[in-house]
Amino acid sequence: MPHASKSGTAGACAIAAAVSLAIEGDSSIEQVLEAALSGALLGEKAGFDIPSPSIAARIQLAIELVEKNRKNGFEQTCLDLYRYIGASMKSYESIPLSLGIFYAAEGDVKKGIIGAVNIGDDADTNASIVGDLCGAFSGTDKVNPQCINHIQSQNHIDFKEIAQALIA
Repeated sequence: MPHASKSGTAGACAIAAAVSLAIEGDSSIEQVLEAALSGALLGEKAGFDIPSPSIAARIQLAIELVEKNRKNGFEQTCLDLYRYIGASMKSYESIPLSLGIFYAAEGDVKKGIIGAVNIGDDADTNASIVGDLCGAFSGTDKVNPQCINHIQSQNHIDFKEIAQALIA
């Protein structure tokens, strides 16, 4: 999906709005999803037109699928999200799918990441988006420190240093 397209802009705006609200704290999952939906609607007004589905409409579909299928359990809900939305690298699939998994996982970092990975397709992109959303919503103290240490040591990065540079 071209980055300056309506769908690319809508996807970026949806995630930026969701993460921005989630990281502030004191927000419900529903409020984070509403922020994502509002961001997508604003983003769909910008960019150039290409043939693609509405990100906002697909976010709404993801929300409805989770609410309808939650009683069937997390794994089945993720499967239904995949069946109706897809899990490719296209923003009109990855963004609504990731927001749906975030909602179904109730912001749980580990559950959300595992759900996205188990769906397959563009699992690294989707798990990254879900992990970012869940981490922003739940806080870094909910992320397994062993996972953080492993990623930092294997990639020779320091997350705290990067975070400090971003807020400086």
